[in-house]
Amino acid sequence: SFRLEGVDPKQSALALAFDPGRGRANLYLNGWLIGRHWPERGPQRRFWLPWGLLSPDQENQLAITVGKRDARASLGKLRLEPI
Repeated sequence: SFRLEGVDPKQSALALAFDPGRGRANLYLNGWLIGRHWPERGPQRRFWLPWGLLSPDQENQLAITVGKRDARASLGKLRLEPI
């Protein structure tokens, strides 16, 4: 979970970014599926966080499911980035 302190949705956009990892993952923001990371299908490592799903004044929930096809499945370090 995270809060957006001092972020104006009219001035900036945010993305979830992560370092290269292994395995497939589904990414959910406040209960909504926002993207799928499949290394076999493409190298996408940044996912836009739509302001319609973000709550600027309340706590936001980010959930990630990682498919364990490999014992070392992971996404790497996660971070929020301005776009």
